[in-house]
Amino acid sequence: EILQIHERRHGKDHARYAKIRGNISLVYMIQGRYLEAITCLEDVLNVQIKVLGPTNRNVLVTKDNIHKIRTFLHGRIV
Repeated sequence: EILQIHERRHGKDHARYAKIRGNISLVYMIQGRYLEAITCLEDVLNVQIKVLGPTNRNVLVTKDNIHKIRTFLHGRIV
């Protein structure tokens, strides 16, 4: 609900929106909902790149987190 309120007020291309989506991705990971976590993190990454620039530390951390989840999933599938 908070995400929807923030989206209506500021739009999806806002750092706070990305922060909330990032927190949601953590919940998904804890719940074992890894594909949904990746989707969230990809949304976060797109916003971060627009707002912070492609070389920002937070952008790099998000990319790394996506990579780690994909690597984990690949290991589980194989």
